[in-house]
Amino acid sequence: MIRKSVHKILGIFLGVMMILVQSVPVFAQELSVQVDYPEGFITDPNSKWAVGLSQSNVSGYNFDTYAQISISGKKVYCIEPLSLISDGNGGYTASDLGDYFGDSTLTQKLEYISALGYGFQGDYSHELDFATQIRIWQEIMPGLVVKIHPDIQAKIDQINNRLKIMMTDVSFDQQKVILSGYGKEFAQTLTDTNGVFSHYTLDSGTLSYEQQGNQLTIWMEKSQGKSGQLTMNCFYPQQGVSIAYRSKYNHQAVAYITGGIPNQLHVSAMVETGSVQVLKRDAQTQDISQGDATLAGAQYQLIDNKTKKVAGTFLIQEDLFSNRISDLPTDRTYTIQEIQAPEGYQLDTNQVQIDFSNQKDVILELSDEVITGRIQIKKIITDKDISQIVKPEKGAEFTIVLKRYVDQYGSITKAIEHRDRFSDSEWDILTTDDQGYALSKALAYGTYMAQQTGGDPETHWLKEPFTFEIDQETDEPLEYTINNRPFEYYLRLIKIDAQTKKPISTSGASFQILDEEGKPVTMRVGSKTYDTFQTASNHPKEKEGVFVAQDEKGVLTTPLKLKAGTYQIQEVESPQGYQLLKEPVKIVLGSSYVSQVDDQGHATVEVTIENERPKAKIILHKEFEERLSEDLCKGEVRFRLSAKEDIFDPADGTLLYPKGSWIETSEHPDGIYSLEAGSLVIDDLVLGSYQLKEIETIEGYQLLEDPIDFEFVQGSRDRDEYVLEKSITNKRVQIQTTVNKEKEWYPEEEIEVTDRVEYLGLVPGKTYRLEGRILDPKTKKPIQNEGKELIQVLDFVPETKNGFVDMVFRFDASQIEPASYVVTERLYCENGHLLAAHEDLNDDKQTFEILPLYDLQVQKVDADTGKPIQNAQLEFALFKDKQANTLYQTGQTDISKGTVSWKDLKQGSWYLKEVKAPKGYRLLDHVYFLEVKKDGIYIDGKKAKTKEGYFYLEIQNIKIPMVSTRVDWNADGYGVWFVFSGILLGLIVVIQVFRKI
Repeated sequence: MIRKSVHKILGIFLGVMMILVQSVPVFAQELSVQVDYPEGFITDPNSKWAVGLSQSNVSGYNFDTYAQISISGKKVYCIEPLSLISDGNGGYTASDLGDYFGDSTLTQKLEYISALGYGFQGDYSHELDFATQIRIWQEIMPGLVVKIHPDIQAKIDQINNRLKIMMTDVSFDQQKVILSGYGKEFAQTLTDTNGVFSHYTLDSGTLSYEQQGNQLTIWMEKSQGKSGQLTMNCFYPQQGVSIAYRSKYNHQAVAYITGGIPNQLHVSAMVETGSVQVLKRDAQTQDISQGDATLAGAQYQLIDNKTKKVAGTFLIQEDLFSNRISDLPTDRTYTIQEIQAPEGYQLDTNQVQIDFSNQKDVILELSDEVITGRIQIKKIITDKDISQIVKPEKGAEFTIVLKRYVDQYGSITKAIEHRDRFSDSEWDILTTDDQGYALSKALAYGTYMAQQTGGDPETHWLKEPFTFEIDQETDEPLEYTINNRPFEYYLRLIKIDAQTKKPISTSGASFQILDEEGKPVTMRVGSKTYDTFQTASNHPKEKEGVFVAQDEKGVLTTPLKLKAGTYQIQEVESPQGYQLLKEPVKIVLGSSYVSQVDDQGHATVEVTIENERPKAKIILHKEFEERLSEDLCKGEVRFRLSAKEDIFDPADGTLLYPKGSWIETSEHPDGIYSLEAGSLVIDDLVLGSYQLKEIETIEGYQLLEDPIDFEFVQGSRDRDEYVLEKSITNKRVQIQTTVNKEKEWYPEEEIEVTDRVEYLGLVPGKTYRLEGRILDPKTKKPIQNEGKELIQVLDFVPETKNGFVDMVFRFDASQIEPASYVVTERLYCENGHLLAAHEDLNDDKQTFEILPLYDLQVQKVDADTGKPIQNAQLEFALFKDKQANTLYQTGQTDISKGTVSWKDLKQGSWYLKEVKAPKGYRLLDHVYFLEVKKDGIYIDGKKAKTKEGYFYLEIQNIKIPMVSTRVDWNADGYGVWFVFSGILLGLIVVIQVFRKI
C-alpha cells in the first residue's frame, strides 16, 4: 500500500509539473547554436569527413565528423572536442576566449589557425573548414586526433605552412637604420634572411618605403622629420576579439575565433645629417682685426665633392661666426674655399676638406693674412744760402700711428703712449739714416697719421701731421719727401665732419681765400679765373668762377701756390647736411706747417676744417587713461628708437642706420629710451626719418599698437637744431568674457561652466591672476555652493599680449535654484593690483541658466463613475516617435492610487501612450503629444495643470463590454493549442495513475 501511495503521489506530481511546463509562454528565447552537416550526417568512421580519436567522447564513440556550427549568424568552432552538441542547444553566454583558456599563447595560436584556415585567400572549401576544426583540436588536446583523410591532411599541411611563416620573425625586425641624408638617393635596403617578409603588408608608418619580395627599401623625406617608424602585419591586418561561448546546460563549448593581432614587423629610421659653420680668425691676432681691416664680410663656398656642386655660401658676421649650413648628407666629403676676402685682408687660396665621419656638427676656424705695406720718409734741409741745393737730415724722428687711435686719444704723441694696447703692425717710430731715409715696418691695412717728433734742433720741424693709407699688398713702399724751408705752398683744405672726423665727400664745400686785407684771392688757370674753390665730392656743382677739385673726395688742393703768410678761409656754401661756418678760419702758410713735399720740391700745407651737423631732437609727452584703481605699481615706460627709412652719413653717404635698425648709443644700448616725468627727450640725432615703438609701459595699460613717426629735413643752413614734439595717450588693459560650450544646465549632481576671458594688452611672460565669480543678477551676490561663495581663481602667464584663457567652474547644481546666473571676472597683476574687470550683469555672453526639471503624473479614472481605477495593473510610456516604436521612458505605476508618474523630466518633446490598460478596460488609441518647456509641461499644446507638485493629466478608460465566452480556437493560434494539449495530457496521466491504484 505504501508503494502504491508513493506511485499515486508521484503520478499526480508529474501530471501537475507537465501542465506547468506546458503553460510557460512559448515565445521565450535563449542564445542557441545551429549545427549543419553540409556533407550529410556521417556514420562511417572511415569516411573522408570523419577523424579518428585516441579517446572516446561522452557517447562512447572514438571518431568525430564534419559539421558547421554557428551562433547568431557567426561561424564558430568546437573548443571542447569530446563533448556533444546538437542543433538548437541553448543557454550559451559569451566571454573572452583568452579568459576561457587562461593561456594567451594557446589563444594566439588558435587565432592564427582560424585566420589562416577557412576563408583564407578565398578558400571556403569544406575540406579547409574541416581541416581548420581538426587543427584547433590538435592545439587544444595534442594527440587526440589519430586518423585523418589524406585530402583533409593536405589542407592541414597548408595551414601548418602558413603558421610556420606567421611564427617566424623577419630577420631585420626591430632594426634601427641610420640614413645619411634625406631623399631616396640615401635609401637603405634590408633583406630578410628568414624568407618571410614577402607575406607582410603595411599597418602604419611615418617613413617612405618600397617592398619587393623579401627586401625592404626605406628612406625619409625632409617633410617627414628626423626619425620615423614602420609597422607591418604578417598576412592580414589586426582583427577583433575572439569570443568563447559556454552553455549553462553543459553542451559543448564553442568559440568565434578572429585573427587577433598577427605577427608584426617594426623598423625605425633616423636621419643623421651634418652642419658646418665657419669661425673667422686673423692669422696673427686670432679674434682681433688689425688696422682698419675687418674680419666680417668674408665669404666662403661649400662644395659637395660628390656632386661637384655648390652646397651653400658662408658669410662672416660681426661676431666672426658665419651662418650655419645644415642638413648636409654625411656619406661624402666637402671642400671649403674662400671666394671673397674681408676688407683689409688677403684672399686665402687654400682649400679645406670636411669629413663628417667623426663629428656631425663642425665649427671650422679659418684665418686670413692682413694686407700690409710700408712707408719711406726722406728728410731734407734746404740750404740757407743756396735754395736749390738740399741735403739729407740724419736723426729726424717720425711717429706713425693708426688714425683711429689718434682720433681716440686726441693726438699722435698721446696715442703712442698706449702702443702696448695696439697690434704691432699699427704703429712705428722711424729715425732717418745718413741719407735722410727711414723705412717703416710692415703696417696693417688702414689710414695712418705721421708726425715729426724729433730731429736737428737747428731745423724747423714739420709741425702738422700728415695722413697716408695702406690699402693694397705691395713690395714697394710709399715715399714721402719732407723739406723744412719752402717759400710758396700749395694749400690743401680737408673738409671733415666735426663729430666723426670723416672727410665730407658726399657734397662739396665752397670757399673763398681771403688775404691779409680781407680780399678774395684769385687764381688764373689757363683761360679761366677763379675766386671760389670747391672740395671734390660725389656731387660737384659747376659754376662760373668756381674751381672744382677732381681728385681726393672731401679735399681741395689749390691749383696754384700761395705765398707764405696769413689767410682766412671763408665758407660761402656748406656741404648738404651741414651748417655753414659762422666765422672765417684763420690759417698760416709757412715752413713750419708743411705736411708734404713732392718729388719736384713742391710743398703743401694741409688745413683741416670741421663742419657741424644740425641736430634733430624728439620730444614726446605721454598721458594715461583714467586708472581703474589707484593702487598700481609705478612701472617704467620705455621706447625703442629705430630708423623708419635708411639714414645716411652726410659726410660720405655711408649707411648709418638701415631701415628698421635700432638707434643705439653707449647710454642707450639696443636703442631703448625711458620716459621721465611724463616726457621723453632724445637729442643729438642725425637728420632723417625715425620711429618710436613703445616696448614697456605702466602696469595695467596697453602698449601702443603703432609706432610714432618723426621726420627731420634740413631747411636753412644756419639752423643748428630741429625739434619735433608730439603727445600720446595709453589705454587701459581690457578683458572681455564669454561663457562658451554649454550655457544651459539641469540641476544635476555636478556641472562644469567654462568662461572664456579674452584679454588685450598684457605683457607676455608675466604672471596674472583671474578671479571669477558667479552672481545672482537679482541679489548681485555670489551664489553659494556647499556653504561657500562660488569663487574661482586662476593664475596664468600669457605668451602673447592679446589672447584668451578659460576659467572653469565645477559645482553641485542641485543646490542652486533654477534661474539665470552671470559669470564676472577681475584681472589682477602678480602684486595683487586690480587691472581690469568685466562685471556687466546684463551681458548675455556672460550668462548661463540652470533649467528646471518637472514631474508628471497620469491619473486613470473610470469613464462612467469618474473615480480613480485602483488596484489594477496599468502601464504608460513616453516614446520618441508618434508611432510609439522607439521607447524613451516607462512611467512608475502606483497600483494603489491608479497613477503613473515620471520624475525630473528635462526639456524636450515626446509622445505619451498607454501600453497596458487596467484589466477590464479598453486600451487607449489616442497618443498624447507632450512638450517639456522652461515654464512647465504642455500636453497636446495646452499647459498641464499642477497638483501636489506634479503636472497632472487625468485620463478616462472605458470598460470592455461583456461578450460570449465561447472559445475561439483561432484566436491564439498555436499557443492556445499548445497550452490546451498540455492540460489534457496532464489529466490523462492523473487518471492512469488512479486506475493503477
